[in-house]
Amino acid sequence: MTYAKATLEQIFDNKTARVLDLLILNRPFDYTLREMSIILQMFESDVLKIILRLKSQDFIEYASSRKGRTYRIKDDEKTKSLRSFMAVIMNDKLESMSKVGKI
Repeated sequence: MTYAKATLEQIFDNKTARVLDLLILNRPFDYTLREMSIILQMFESDVLKIILRLKSQDFIEYASSRKGRTYRIKDDEKTKSLRSFMAVIMNDKLESMSKVGKI
């Protein structure tokens, strides 16, 4: 049964979706800009622009650690809805892959 045909890339641009994927799927870990840049293979300046936009939209929060400023996905109702949406998409993809014998 298909619950959601939309993906994060259809809601956000591709780079923003990649940052959100990282932060949501690896919750509760937090990352520096440099770490995200390396993991996502994106320029640090691009990651910073995305982080600032997501912060203004209240998706992420800052934290300070011995590594410096780090970022993580907020734990509130809005991000819980986003995590649920992603879980539905992943489950739907796994279900469709299992039907065609890819997993």
